[in-house]
Amino acid sequence: MASRSLLREAILLTGLTAVALALRLYRLEAIPPGFHGDEAAFGMEAARIARGEWIGIWTGVTLGHPTGHLYWTALLVKVFGPSVFSVRLAMALVGTLTVPAAYLLLRQLFSFRVAFTASAFIAFSFWHLVYSRAGWTIAPAVLLLLLSLACLFRSWQRGSWPFAIAGGILLGLGFYTHKNFPFYYAGVWAFGLARIVLDRSVARRQLTGVFLLLSVVAAAPFLDFLAGNYGLFLQRLKLESFFEQPFFQNAPGVLGKAGATMLRVLEVLFLFHFWTPVDYVDGTGGRPLMGVVLSAFFWLGLVVTARRLKEPAYQLLAIGWLAGSLPPMLAVTGEQRRLLGAMPFMMAYAALGLEAAILWGTRLAIKLKGWARERQGRERLLRASANVGLTLFLLSFAITNASYYFVSWPASYQAKLTYAFDLVKAIEYLKAHGSGAYVYFYADRWSFNYETRQFLLPGLPGEDRSTQFGGDGTLERRHSGKVVYVLLGEYTRLADDLRALYPEGPDEGNDFYEARDTDGRAIFAALVSFR
Repeated sequence: MASRSLLREAILLTGLTAVALALRLYRLEAIPPGFHGDEAAFGMEAARIARGEWIGIWTGVTLGHPTGHLYWTALLVKVFGPSVFSVRLAMALVGTLTVPAAYLLLRQLFSFRVAFTASAFIAFSFWHLVYSRAGWTIAPAVLLLLLSLACLFRSWQRGSWPFAIAGGILLGLGFYTHKNFPFYYAGVWAFGLARIVLDRSVARRQLTGVFLLLSVVAAAPFLDFLAGNYGLFLQRLKLESFFEQPFFQNAPGVLGKAGATMLRVLEVLFLFHFWTPVDYVDGTGGRPLMGVVLSAFFWLGLVVTARRLKEPAYQLLAIGWLAGSLPPMLAVTGEQRRLLGAMPFMMAYAALGLEAAILWGTRLAIKLKGWARERQGRERLLRASANVGLTLFLLSFAITNASYYFVSWPASYQAKLTYAFDLVKAIEYLKAHGSGAYVYFYADRWSFNYETRQFLLPGLPGEDRSTQFGGDGTLERRHSGKVVYVLLGEYTRLADDLRALYPEGPDEGNDFYEARDTDGRAIFAALVSFR
């Protein structure tokens, strides 16, 4: 019976993982719409590694970042070549693995229904789709966090030293993935130390100690680098720190600053459940992590499990949620991205709350209707109602999130502006028509040397003509031979002037092109002039 149950769980988990993979591979090059400059910057670093260069454990791109994930990306760049697909595929595979990793951890803590439901929430979450289908770097940090904790709990269950050792190494390696990981690491240490103090089992205390010690050993090279370059790391933190912002700095006195800090804490803990401002950093703003319904189940799960905080499973959920929420509390850019570490624990709370609500409702119906008077019959009815209720909710959640991600969101101006959609379309035009040409580039948002252009179309000669990037904004031609004018953003208004200056047609040697979006918005205008 037990083996049959395990087989059923394995089949369902495999199916969920396959669906998660399909969702993360479908139209990967086209959605998100465009290619963000940070994605391109990481892609160029990965291409360096693929060519055999050693870039160390820290890179200065995107204002400074650990490089562990880039060595993984480099393998795919080596296989598929430097492209949008290869850069995004690296994170898509990591994001997919996060789903079974979450299950492996949560299944050791809770029932199959709860573990599977929480993992499915992650698989279908709009936010997780965004961050595991773009070349962002937070996904590997979350994966290593979950795998390390899964190993720790497995070591406790089996008294296994190999699992404790593997978990500690995985935890330490997390430092090489993302600058947010120290917050996750601190949370795991807080949990581990609490278990060493509270656990009565000498064996489990020893396993936990080895787990924590080996995490330090694995992280030692990065910690050594951090100690020697503390100013560099601190400078990066200050650029994004909430405590450096006018809202905090201008708050009067200690009480004012304490109030400003409390407002920030409440904003992260509450507002990300219901509403987030539209942003052009990650493109996820405007849609909350959970939404009103799922958030209600989260808070219900938090309430119904509060009395069990003495148990390790519930201690882990609370610490994981709070530690994962610290990065967005302390930084003022990319808050949605920084909250991803808290997502598995928040989704576990939501799954617990949803299951509790369904079971309470079923028990009430049984009592009112007089159904299933025998205990065995009541238990069967409770199991059936929980399974059906969770399945229906998951289907609704999956359809809603997938349709928004693949249909509504890519068509939004927010997504297109965030991921440089217009620029990528102009680059595609230059790939087709810019061979042997010199480019005059006019854009108010992107420089000609923006990372997206450098990655997708390296070696193309050209210059910035926009005043935002040092140009004079004129249409004067200063090069002989083939020249391509590219107009983006506010500079598309120069299209008529360009056409008047260079009449079209084969006799004149000029070819004008204008691209418009489905809503009629000008994407870019270009003119190829041969003389």
